[in-house]
Amino acid sequence: MAGGAVHRVIASYLTAPFPHQQETTGGASQRANTSTTPLAAPEPPTQPVDAPALTDATTAIEDGLTNLNIARPPFRRLPTMNFLDVENTTYLDHILSLVLPQDWERLKNHLRDRTLGLGLITAGAGFGKTELLALAALVMQARLGCIVGTAPSNIAVDNFAERIHSKTSQVARELNERRGNGELTHRRLVVGYKMQYEIEAFTAILANPAVADRVAWTPRTKWGVKPRWNMSLSVTYWLLRVVRSPLTQPLRDEDAEAMLTLRDTVDKSDELRLLRDLATRRIDFNEFLAQNTADLLSHIRQLAHDVVEAADFLCQACNDPTLSAYGAILCHLIMAGDPKQLPPTVLTKQERDKDGYFINRHAQDGEISTLEFFQNSGWPVFTMHVQLRMARGLFDIVAKMIYPDLPITYGDQCAINLPRFEAGVKLEQFIMDRFKNDPKHYPLTGSRSSEELVVIALDFVTDFVQSTGTEPQTIQILAPYAANVELINERKDSPAQKDIVVVVMGTNFEVGPGFTAEPRRLNVLLTRAISGLVIVGDLANTDQVPVGKGKGKIAVENLQGETVVIHATTLFGVQKMLEDSGRVATVFLRGARDPARPEEKPDGRGVCQRKGKTWL
Repeated sequence: MAGGAVHRVIASYLTAPFPHQQETTGGASQRANTSTTPLAAPEPPTQPVDAPALTDATTAIEDGLTNLNIARPPFRRLPTMNFLDVENTTYLDHILSLVLPQDWERLKNHLRDRTLGLGLITAGAGFGKTELLALAALVMQARLGCIVGTAPSNIAVDNFAERIHSKTSQVARELNERRGNGELTHRRLVVGYKMQYEIEAFTAILANPAVADRVAWTPRTKWGVKPRWNMSLSVTYWLLRVVRSPLTQPLRDEDAEAMLTLRDTVDKSDELRLLRDLATRRIDFNEFLAQNTADLLSHIRQLAHDVVEAADFLCQACNDPTLSAYGAILCHLIMAGDPKQLPPTVLTKQERDKDGYFINRHAQDGEISTLEFFQNSGWPVFTMHVQLRMARGLFDIVAKMIYPDLPITYGDQCAINLPRFEAGVKLEQFIMDRFKNDPKHYPLTGSRSSEELVVIALDFVTDFVQSTGTEPQTIQILAPYAANVELINERKDSPAQKDIVVVVMGTNFEVGPGFTAEPRRLNVLLTRAISGLVIVGDLANTDQVPVGKGKGKIAVENLQGETVVIHATTLFGVQKMLEDSGRVATVFLRGARDPARPEEKPDGRGVCQRKGKTWL
């Protein structure tokens, strides 16, 4: 009976009309009565309320509300793109066969169902991001047609274009050999620069063929700035092949059909006869000028535009590659990169216009890459796990400090006994022999230019080359500071990317590690080498705040001359791993304490770390 009273009380409260309900359902007279007559409270139960029964009733209500199904309109599913929906499945399968076996199935699943046609590929340095992106681009082209490839720098664009060209050539060659015919042709790839530069380069090379032998032809500009131009796969390169210039390889049957058709058109055109004769050196440039008409330049421009229109891939550098490729219409896009390396460079941060307003009001947003934005937004990402470039073990420190959550392994091509890593093997043996019982003494400096560290690095490289017979071309010296770069360039030529990298940190105890303590910059420095890495620097600067709450932080001087404390856990961890693995050579500088006599004070300019010695 008590339970029934409880239910009646609850039902009474639930069914009692509220003032706004009376106003909604009633007329004007009822609304007037509502404002003057208070709502009568329900009568209290005649029996005392039983507490267990009230609990049971409350639980029943909660269960009812939990099981209550409120109908809601279904969400619309975002459109997806199946990049594998290609008619020529043999061609598609051969492209995918070039992917690592452990990535093959994952990549197919990733490309088969891409929401909004957006794909993301991430990996550290040396994992083959550019090569995988090139294969994905070939798949996209087979599905969609002409593809635009872009990157923030000309060097990155050239590298990407060369990978696409290499892969499409490999696919065409292997499939034609398998079929026994030449039906499959290369995909047409053009690296784009300003059309003005292309026309100038083309005419300059025809006028003086020796120009084509240069590494890069330099266009003329109004402001004296030298824009970067490279002949490889450019419009000029294809124009020279179309007009049968002996400076380039002739077009072959497996080349793109559109280029072959364009070549045949030039061969049959009477208006382009002079251009053909000049390109094939039947006449010299003076004869060409004597017979040339004003219309010939317009024909060259038209040929250049025809080359661009015939391309399957257009690769070009731009300031905002994602905006150019993705645009405002959400084009299908596959991007690759590493959010844990250098972020985008924002040149305009604090500048204001004449009215005092910031010119760039989104400077902080600009420091976040588009890839990082989508990744942090929860977008599906294809992550690569196999190191393909570095010698086995060389990536271990970076893997632990920068990518601790990724299951990283080495490919078979990273075995240290392979001939490509011979320089690294010689380097390790040289270091073990050289620094066993032969400490060097050099003066300590407080300048970021750290000339003594540069001398140490160059002397080390010289001794290594002379002792082991290693080719100097296999070694590259890097420095994070411009002052050190100038010192290095004064003493040696600047080589291209090499197998062994010597990094001159250029920081010491007095000035601290500077921006090399930033994990992304440190990641770039530590991943440039292929078979061997040598770091020259004063690692004592990572121990300025060694214990307590300040552990993992370092006091440094910022650009304003103020001393600030920054986090440097990554740099500290790298140093500790090197020390624990016995890969730190101890060098005592003049003015440093001898660890055998720690009570003695240094007599020079140097300030030593807590152990009384400086590290190399």
